[in-house]
Amino acid sequence: SLIVRCRLPDRIPEKMQAQDFLRLMRHDKKVRQGVIRYVLPERLGKVGLYTDVSDDEIISLIDELKGIK
Repeated sequence: SLIVRCRLPDRIPEKMQAQDFLRLMRHDKKVRQGVIRYVLPERLGKVGLYTDVSDDEIISLIDELKGIK
């Protein structure tokens, strides 16, 4: 995949907690007035900009991707 060829990370580091991600994302350029704007896929070739994603949803997703459930 392109991610592997570019040597980009393709896994979440085990020692990194979901709260660490949220803290880092709050410093991203997509944050406006303290609100994280998420760019999420809608279908192949199309993304949408969302601000109504809760921290709990992000934590749940990160834990699921890490296999914590």
